[in-house]
Amino acid sequence: MANAKLGHPARKLFISQLQECNSFHSEVSQVWKLDLDDGTVIDVQIAWLQGVVMETAEDGDFSLSDNTGLAKIKITSEKLKKFMKDNKTDIKVGDYVMVIGNIIKNGELPVVRAIKVTQITQNRNLYEKMWKLEVVDIQRHYKNSELLV
Repeated sequence: MANAKLGHPARKLFISQLQECNSFHSEVSQVWKLDLDDGTVIDVQIAWLQGVVMETAEDGDFSLSDNTGLAKIKITSEKLKKFMKDNKTDIKVGDYVMVIGNIIKNGELPVVRAIKVTQITQNRNLYEKMWKLEVVDIQRHYKNSELLV
């Protein structure tokens, strides 16, 4: 299953789009489908999100907002917890972070199991301004594109 994860790109998404994804099970893994505004449907196995940490829990989980919605980020991997601790990645309320992970649940409060978490607070203004443009730009290229698979 680890190889299946690596065989698919992380999709840059807004949290509001996680709320709209529909789940399908394939032979290898769970696949989420997102219908973009123009009718293009993309497969999402790994989501790439960026936003502000709104709340943290003692187990490392946190809530993330990108101004389109709120998502719960679960840190379940002991390997990731150890990496974050060893690299002094202390996620705090107000930090701007990038999260790459698997969608666990859609709906009003989507849940993502983190594969990677990177604190990018240092250049926050730049990253926040660019994020919306990056997501919109890449999703425009999905229509009639090889990027769909």
